[in-house]
Amino acid sequence: MQYVGFVQDNNGGVIEYLPQSEQMRSTKQNRLLFFNLFNFYVDKTLRFKKSEYIGYQDLKAVFTTKIDHILKQAHQNRPKDSFTLDLAGTKIIHAYLEKKSTLVLQSPTSNVAKLIQMIYKNGTYELMMDLDDMFLNLVYERIKKVNKKCKVELGINEIIIYDPDPLASPTVVIPSYKNIEKKTMRQDQTVNHNIDMAMDHLRSDKIRQVFLIFPKNNSFAKHVDLKFQNDIKLSEDEYRVKMIPYSFSFCIKNQKRRTKKWQ
Repeated sequence: MQYVGFVQDNNGGVIEYLPQSEQMRSTKQNRLLFFNLFNFYVDKTLRFKKSEYIGYQDLKAVFTTKIDHILKQAHQNRPKDSFTLDLAGTKIIHAYLEKKSTLVLQSPTSNVAKLIQMIYKNGTYELMMDLDDMFLNLVYERIKKVNKKCKVELGINEIIIYDPDPLASPTVVIPSYKNIEKKTMRQDQTVNHNIDMAMDHLRSDKIRQVFLIFPKNNSFAKHVDLKFQNDIKLSEDEYRVKMIPYSFSFCIKNQKRRTKKWQ
């Protein structure tokens, strides 16, 4: 299991754990990838605009800048006789502003309190998220976007796409954020685990197509067809299993255009 995010060290500095990809050429681009994953992972009300996360020195600065801006705007626009029923959110906000530790068991309702609760724990700053789960949600949301006529279901570690044609086999998509090498992929534990999952699906009566998704890199840049001679009862023309490299070029596409424009 891989985690990404940041922690605050004993000296007040920030240690970042960013998703690594050969498609990203710098730490700044790795942060772009992080926020693309983050935005597909959280509720829409907690997502960041691109202008809110470009140009900052680290993840903590991005989050605290947004939080501080929301709190400042709320203070300026709040009527004098207003009151709130979000007691949990109020406790969280006060602890954040006063740099104190507090235990809040209830879930806040305000978005700014949810953001604070996400990064401010026990008097220090920390945010660590499951990278595989984030990748799963990103792939799921993007699949829904391009398969609007299909029913798309999100499972614990896989995605199922149901074709509008009731006679067509559903497609199972199994994403894993693991940088693999084509030459040694069959010795990789994650790859073998996902292949076992694919074969389990093929042994059922419903699934005939499985895609295993991994981040694209120089060693894994093209689709790889997998065939299982004696492991399943189906003939080779009755099923399709592919390992597919996933491109993150959409994360830096606009940035490349802006860079070229000003050269």
